[in-house]
Amino acid sequence: MLDDLEIVLEYLRRVKQRQRYYTELRESLELVIKDRLGETEVGTLRGVPVATFKKSLRISVSIARLRALHPDVAKACEDIAEVRTFVLLG
Repeated sequence: MLDDLEIVLEYLRRVKQRQRYYTELRESLELVIKDRLGETEVGTLRGVPVATFKKSLRISVSIARLRALHPDVAKACEDIAEVRTFVLLG
């Protein structure tokens, strides 16, 4: 069914491979900078701010805990949607 898209599939594989490489590289470079910043929130280069590494609070809801404590509320708040997931095999 996708015989005529062989080159597209090959390009997609290459792009995904490069994307993984650049994601790992970015994370590695960011880690070097974050380690240097430590608890400092603003990093400077020649006195000019070039990066920030600030703390903030994130509030989230634990679905498992909500279901355990208030299953009726959890059920009433469910939002179910059908999704399609694309996976490149091989």
